[in-house]
Amino acid sequence: MPVLAGGFVALSVEQKLEPLKAIEYKFLLKLANCEGHQAHISALSPNLKTPVAKRDRICQSLAEKGLVTYRSEIFRFTLSPPGRVLLSMQTTSLPVTPDELKLLRSCKGSMTPAKLGSCVPENTRQHLVKALVNRKLLKVIKMAITEVSLTSEGARRLHNEHSQRTFSASMTLNDLDAVGEKDRHL
Repeated sequence: MPVLAGGFVALSVEQKLEPLKAIEYKFLLKLANCEGHQAHISALSPNLKTPVAKRDRICQSLAEKGLVTYRSEIFRFTLSPPGRVLLSMQTTSLPVTPDELKLLRSCKGSMTPAKLGSCVPENTRQHLVKALVNRKLLKVIKMAITEVSLTSEGARRLHNEHSQRTFSASMTLNDLDAVGEKDRHL
């Protein structure tokens, strides 16, 4: 292995990667077979018996590995403690936009974007909610993955994994044939 300055060992990408779990492999295969290598999450269950929560965890795990990206929607949220503090401040200049302030003020317990009503334009609700969540002013209670896309790294990894699995399967069959031939000669 090559040693870099400072004694660090350089590992190739292939050496650092662990093989995909069978269920992750199936998920990626389904996604790769979709038009444009993207699909609605409901089309990507590895098999009919895979629960929705497990399918979503698989997707999140693959996203953490950089193999897929996904879009999500926030379905339920609440005001976080920092959000409450911000609303209690008696200042004229708060670090939020007027629409964000309207959204924060309209939060009453657990909310859905639809419950915001006309105070926040419908086409900007998800964007505003996500922005406030990122700034820790809102807390997500329920989020759902909607759309999944295969990354170029995911496509490369799937190709490598497929080649390895196909080679291993053919090698195993060839080994079995060789053992059978030996038995016939004995």
